[in-house]
Amino acid sequence: GDPAHSAYFINDNGNASGAGTVTFTGNWTAYPGCGAQCFYGDDHGSSTTGATATFQFTGTQIALFSVCDAGNGLAGFSLDGGAETMRDYYASIRQGEQAIYTSPVLPFGPHELRVRVTGQHASGSSGAAISIDRAEVFTQ
Repeated sequence: GDPAHSAYFINDNGNASGAGTVTFTGNWTAYPGCGAQCFYGDDHGSSTTGATATFQFTGTQIALFSVCDAGNGLAGFSLDGGAETMRDYYASIRQGEQAIYTSPVLPFGPHELRVRVTGQHASGSSGAAISIDRAEVFTQ
């Protein structure tokens, strides 16, 4: 879940309320009409194996919120270049604003969270897409 009220956010469209950025590599599609299920009504999605979204942030913790759906798969999360942790974006029905990943508490400073499309999915899923909606950054 959501750790608490954050110091600032980084939206998938690059808008941030603090010192943070998101950069996409590989094939991503912007969905500006995501509606009420997405933060500010937009998100990005990809099913291209190896595509990444990288969040640069200054703080002590980051939480990623995204859409889960029946055609979604697994993503790899790497914090500050460390080993990947896998998370499943599958849900039997579409669910927006889901807390997909929350980092451990880190020393205050600059950090990087990389999210990678693995191309894999659970047996119940019809695809391997993942979504990027927003990150919340904490400073305490």
